[in-house]
Amino acid sequence: MSYISGDFYTYVSGPDDDEQINFVKTWMPMEIFDELVAMRVAELLEDGMLADAAGRAVENWSGNVGCSALSVLRGLPSWEEIVEAMVAKMREKRGRQLEEKEGDGAHRKD
Repeated sequence: MSYISGDFYTYVSGPDDDEQINFVKTWMPMEIFDELVAMRVAELLEDGMLADAAGRAVENWSGNVGCSALSVLRGLPSWEEIVEAMVAKMREKRGRQLEEKEGDGAHRKD
C-alpha cells in the first residue's frame, strides 16, 4: 500500500489489499501526487505488474494527453503525432474538396 498522511491523507492499495484508491481531499499539489505515483510505480515494479498496468493504461486511456509518454514507450505514436496526422488528413481532404469545387466551376458555361 502506498500512502501519504498529513495535510493530504491518500492511499493506493494493491492486489494484496482491497484494490482501491482513496483520496480524502480532491486537490493536492502536483509534487505530492508525483510522490504518491512514484511509490505506486515502485510497488508495481516490485510485484512485476508495471508492464501490464502500462499496457492497460495505453489501451484504456490512449486518447488522453497524459498517456502520450506511455504510448511512446510502447512504440506507439505520441498524442502530438496523432493530432498532427489528423490535421494533415483534414487539410488533405479540404484540399481535395477545393480542387473539386474549382473543377466544377471550370466546366460551367455562363
